[in-house]
Amino acid sequence: MPNYLSVGPSLPDFAVEVAFASLPTADPQVWTNVTPYVRQLSIRRGRNNELARVEAGTLDLLLDNRSARFNPENSSGPYYGNLVPKRQVRVWARSGATEKLLFTGFVGGWPQEFPDSGSDAVARVSATDMMGLLARARFSPPPPLTLIGSITDSATSLQVSATGTIYWPTGFPYVITIDSEDLTVTSAAGAIFTVTRGANGTTATAHPGGSVITTTEVGFDPFDSGNMIHQAIRNSLWPNLGEPGGYYGNIAVGKTTLQSGVLTSDSNPLEFVHKCADSEAGQFFAGVDGFPVFNNRHYRITNTTSTATFGEGPGEIPYQDVEISHDEQQLYNNIVITLAGGQKVTASDTTSQAAFWPATLSRETIGLAGEAQDLAYYLLGRLKNPQLRVPDLVLDGHTVSGTTLIGLDLDQRYTVKRRPASGTAISKVVFVEGIEHSLAPATWMTSLDLSNADVEAYWILGTSQLGVDTKLAW
Repeated sequence: MPNYLSVGPSLPDFAVEVAFASLPTADPQVWTNVTPYVRQLSIRRGRNNELARVEAGTLDLLLDNRSARFNPENSSGPYYGNLVPKRQVRVWARSGATEKLLFTGFVGGWPQEFPDSGSDAVARVSATDMMGLLARARFSPPPPLTLIGSITDSATSLQVSATGTIYWPTGFPYVITIDSEDLTVTSAAGAIFTVTRGANGTTATAHPGGSVITTTEVGFDPFDSGNMIHQAIRNSLWPNLGEPGGYYGNIAVGKTTLQSGVLTSDSNPLEFVHKCADSEAGQFFAGVDGFPVFNNRHYRITNTTSTATFGEGPGEIPYQDVEISHDEQQLYNNIVITLAGGQKVTASDTTSQAAFWPATLSRETIGLAGEAQDLAYYLLGRLKNPQLRVPDLVLDGHTVSGTTLIGLDLDQRYTVKRRPASGTAISKVVFVEGIEHSLAPATWMTSLDLSNADVEAYWILGTSQLGVDTKLAW
């Protein structure tokens, strides 16, 4: 474990490590402690609200550089030759016996500043998590598919399937070769690739084997949103490299089937991953360990127990400030979903439109048409009526237990309570959409961006009551 420093009395300790001597793709990394040189830091992860896209997580470090140890051209410095972009950096926090990672990412560079008329020297270092890597990456050509099994012949085309690891192609058509015969893959549906024969002189004879074998990767249907996120990250960031152990362990199996042929070599990987998550109505972000996280749309429906309660009452987590909103910012009664082929599906509520005027929310999907319609109805159900919201709250490390503070993370469920001096108490169940930690001497402030948990009560077998909370989830 790293060497920690105290931010101040009653506040958690922190530590910052940089893997100066390790290539960013190496596993494991060799970490160097730089905590004594940290003057202040801030971490930002997530998004502002549920209708926004998750942005790349960022770390901003202000490092004491009076010894010039963070100057890339200081040949006598301890890190000389290794002060380059994309070295890994991570931030730890500790409260009592509890240790937590707060951020893992990649340094953007080592800029030099000389404030106070040159009497001081600092390095103001910024880092982004793996989502920043995706934003700058591009897809590699698909590796060859190793086809094991059988080919079923038909009059003019073949259905080809395989077992083993299947790599999502970067676009149709592409060519594979089996027994010296060239086959052009022109489309895909479900677990079957449709191909046509190549013009290499082979005769259209039947291949042995009989039935088609399903293409699978353990735990995934080849065209679900989770698998596509998995394959997009593998293809763009690790095409010829071995990922760290457990790298994809927090990518859930998707509940939405995506269209084939929507990915091209010119696609931006981060944009494609966002489209997969948007089509699912799921959440994608980089975890505090730097590994990708994808929670499918059932995650928030099935996570029905709050981690804790923010409020002013006994046993509740105190907050410094909270905002209760009631406005039209997330009021939409006409949903338009555009599919990859350009066709549109809609869902609207005339009662809401008569009460609040029509308001349209437009979204894009790479899901199938039926799933796109379900997505439209789902969003309409969430957004057609105004409701009290708790968009954000602020926590002061001096009044919140250190264990609670460092245990906060994206997509956690909490309850927020506000008891006005008069009137009805306000209680809202929320999910964490964004989190920001700001550390300076004797200061630890944490801000949370929140969204209301689903307003619908979905049918749970053995629990729900007919006519009360029996709405079917999508």
